[in-house]
Amino acid sequence: IAEDEYAYDITLRLKRDIESHAGQVFMIIFDPYDSIRNEKYLKVDKNELCYPNLTIPLNQTARLIQRADAVNKLYDSIGSSVHQRVVEIHLDSRATKQKIDVFFYHHATSTKGKKLAEILLQTFEEKYKEHQPNRGYYGSVSARSLLVLRKTKPVGVFLELGNITNARDQKRFLNPNNRDALAKWICLGLIKEYELYKK
Repeated sequence: IAEDEYAYDITLRLKRDIESHAGQVFMIIFDPYDSIRNEKYLKVDKNELCYPNLTIPLNQTARLIQRADAVNKLYDSIGSSVHQRVVEIHLDSRATKQKIDVFFYHHATSTKGKKLAEILLQTFEEKYKEHQPNRGYYGSVSARSLLVLRKTKPVGVFLELGNITNARDQKRFLNPNNRDALAKWICLGLIKEYELYKK
């Protein structure tokens, strides 16, 4: 089970949901051959490119800098007066026994990034209470100096959706309906944050 395939599928679902509300989405990392997939087990490939159509470097730091540069070029071309947000979606691969709930990172100096993360957290709390009232939800919001948050110009948030190696967390991702729900909840949180700042 490859964490990036599941993160990408959730991101594609989020893109679809945002566009259904008249938002515009740019996929910074994209696979030209993959669309939304409803299989339980997603085939692994290495076809990803960086926007607009760049080969991704093997070096991790170079990859992150390339990603940040792509975001910033888009931000400048669209204009700072337009509501723009960077949403980085990630699945972890920690020790097998370590189960984690969805949690959110923002840059330490970004008050709007912190607010966005808090709105997303609140949305997840509400949705888990509605759909799984006995489950409990233990997500969190915290500041981290991640390169993708530090070097990008728009307000950003980093979502850690779970631990792909944990059997209980896997249920969150292997079922396509659950991947759909995660995307819808993220979209709902983004809409709430947009409504807050458009006034």
